[in-house]
Amino acid sequence: MPLIDSRTVDRRPWWWHGLGRRVRPEAYPPERADIVVVGAGLAGLAAALALRERGQDVLLLDSRDPGDGGSSRSLGMLVDDAGAPFPVLVRQFGAARAAAMAQEARQAREHLEAYIAAKGIECDYTPHGRLDVAHSAAEFDRLKADLATAGSTAAPGAEVVAGGDLRSELGSAAYHGAVRHPGGGGLDPHKLHAALFAEAIDAGVVVVSRCGVLGIEPKNKGFELDTEYGLVQAASVVVTTNGYTGAAFPGLQPRQIYVRSQAVVTEPLPQEVLHQLIPRGRMVRDVRRLPRLFRLTADGRRLLFAGTPQVLSDTPLAAARRLAEWVAETFPELAQARIAHAWDGVVGISPARTPEIGQAGGLHYALGFGWSGIAMAFWLGRKLGQQVLRDPESASAFHVTAGKRRWMHYSTPWLAYQSLRDRLAG
Repeated sequence: MPLIDSRTVDRRPWWWHGLGRRVRPEAYPPERADIVVVGAGLAGLAAALALRERGQDVLLLDSRDPGDGGSSRSLGMLVDDAGAPFPVLVRQFGAARAAAMAQEARQAREHLEAYIAAKGIECDYTPHGRLDVAHSAAEFDRLKADLATAGSTAAPGAEVVAGGDLRSELGSAAYHGAVRHPGGGGLDPHKLHAALFAEAIDAGVVVVSRCGVLGIEPKNKGFELDTEYGLVQAASVVVTTNGYTGAAFPGLQPRQIYVRSQAVVTEPLPQEVLHQLIPRGRMVRDVRRLPRLFRLTADGRRLLFAGTPQVLSDTPLAAARRLAEWVAETFPELAQARIAHAWDGVVGISPARTPEIGQAGGLHYALGFGWSGIAMAFWLGRKLGQQVLRDPESASAFHVTAGKRRWMHYSTPWLAYQSLRDRLAG
């Protein structure tokens, strides 16, 4: 198993090592704002930017430093992902809406790619595509069946990979086959967030960090937010907290399952070794019910690996050690590698496993996009900004009129159930 030394492992996300943290001087929020956006991650920044484009007075609040949640703790995979396999979408929503969701997920990825290019954002984007890999023969059969069911709605160029072709893509004997998706790639999520944060400040968005929302009530045809720094009046409120949605939003908090995920990154390794493991540098997703994700860093010198190893309550370091075991199971060549960084974070997943955008109690919100990635976070944030302004462009296949309340919105029982299903599936 790769070595994790509790005395030397860095418990901060790998992405934080090369870019200073954006800790703004603490300041009191204004007493009034046209629109308050709660959550200064990628979705919140996208919403704030969309609103400022239309001249709105925007206040952006975050209980932490902006970006310290999921936006800078992910593996930085820029992919088109509607959250659930296409046949599952069809069963839950019907063929027409499932196709619309798949198409919108691709639009989300393409939109962020175009935005990065147009703005000249330096975030180490490498458009190498991704592999969805199957750890069992039965899982590979399901992947092939899913692709066949998707038909013309599948991503252009998506194709089955097996045998020698698979070995040219992935130097691991742990997998039986894959589906290759040429679109998308990997980036540095912290650098992306930093660029969008700077753009929001330049656009005139008022940001108050470390200012959590304690409660919210309708008042004077708008809302009154009780924050850690005082009361704020707002005509509209946008909530983009996702996995960090707290008790201040009782109408939104039960609409998700909250899952703590773990990530590790190795020490620098010889490039020729890692090139043999992931020759084409693709993002890789092991399509279990509790997925495992791995990729190379942009310089090709380290392996990043993420997953949800803990079923019952566990210490973060113990969870990281289990993840390191998975690294060795996948790539025995790395059994003696040292883990340099190990960190965790919380993701929010909707009951349907698909992202959700809509209104609840007059609040505009986007939730449940924790497993759909960076592109969907940015896309739904922009949609929310348009939704507040009643722009026809705000229409989305992920819009819901009444979200489910999940009886099992705490992670432990849900994780236990999904882990059992993974074990039974082989």
